[in-house]
Amino acid sequence: MANFSDIAVIYNPNSTGSAKENAVELRDELKSALPNTSLTMLPTKRAGHAIELAYDFAKNHKNPLIISASGDGGYNEVINGALKAQDEGATPICAVLPSGNANDHARTMQDKPLVELIKNDAVTQLDVLKVLAANEDGTEVHRYAHSYAGIGLTPTVAVELNKHTLNSLKEAYIVIKTFWSYRPVTILSDGKKLALDSLICSTIPEMAKVLTISQNSKPRDGLFEVATFRHHRKISFLFRLIRGVFKHLGAQKRTDKYAFTVLMPAPMQVDGEVMELMANTNVTITICPRLLHTIAAV
Repeated sequence: MANFSDIAVIYNPNSTGSAKENAVELRDELKSALPNTSLTMLPTKRAGHAIELAYDFAKNHKNPLIISASGDGGYNEVINGALKAQDEGATPICAVLPSGNANDHARTMQDKPLVELIKNDAVTQLDVLKVLAANEDGTEVHRYAHSYAGIGLTPTVAVELNKHTLNSLKEAYIVIKTFWSYRPVTILSDGKKLALDSLICSTIPEMAKVLTISQNSKPRDGLFEVATFRHHRKISFLFRLIRGVFKHLGAQKRTDKYAFTVLMPAPMQVDGEVMELMANTNVTITICPRLLHTIAAV
């Protein structure tokens, strides 16, 4: 039986999905399963607030369990707050209650309902990606990713989707429109200038619900997969995406570090979150072996 003295559930009360309902249901189930555990509901008020909430809770409680009732983006905020506190000596454990669209991390890391995993004390340590973006003006931004980071078509589609209130038909229309109007992003890697339709660095085998990145991906082997899509005719890119649905995208390398320079302004997707990169930003992605303490079954 799990032995957590303090649990926080972080959720967006204004989510277009079922985050609030799922968070309340989880609270009630945990109260019944763990009657001696303190449970705190922490609604977010703005973008980025989950980082602050997770950081504060981790700093103020010993070995707390911090649950994000969200999709991959909301969970990204939670782990960034928790790992910031961990860097300062805290010992948080994180978990995600899938309440978003893709839920890639939960789908690949959880084989049972979250409550059952918590009751069984299914704590494990997973690798995370660390993304460091160094700008020409000397400023630096770093962000952890629990699943993947990438540039190209995927974050461009995400930016467009975030501009609209969506239903399934509208979402499909935006994806198709963005795909056909998309232009490649240019990077400098190993001294070579590359025009890419997409670049994905990932610690998990799947993303976007249906795409398999690599069948060799393991979440705690100290390596991550790099899949690059050189710019070709759109039909070639489409066929490779279709191949990813039925087989895998074909990651070209497994490594613990990948560095490149974005030569033009471009969005970058870090899990479900999107960050804007300026032209000539140096990006370094490294692996942090087993840094994240989480509830998972792997």
